Amino acid sequence: MISLVVKRVPQSPYPKIVARNLRLLRASRGWSQEFVAFELEIHRSYLSGLENGSHNPTIDQLARFEGLFGIQVADLLNPELFLRTPWSVHVSVLPPTQNVGDNGCHLACPAKGQSQSTP
Repeated sequence: MISLVVKRVPQSPYPKIVARNLRLLRASRGWSQEFVAFELEIHRSYLSGLENGSHNPTIDQLARFEGLFGIQVADLLNPELFLRTPWSVHVSVLPPTQNVGDNGCHLACPAKGQSQSTP
């Protein structure tokens, strides 16, 4: 008889750290998930999965987060990013207010329930 021994590999803490930091970075700027998803060219539900840790970002997506939030990828992996100075990490990097509608969504992003028209 063959017996199989399965070793448990400790789960990495980084997916939860990245999820928390993404959520807090977005919230610290007052940005909606719709706005961030539009800017990153991903679906809002996928962004929600990134923020709750059920999805892991690709390397390309991490690079897009760098550009959008004005941070380095290493910041996303830092478990103490918001512990030292809560809500003050690069808050000055905000989108132009004329590009954001009343619902917090980018003006080019269709409002809920509306389809995007093509010229």
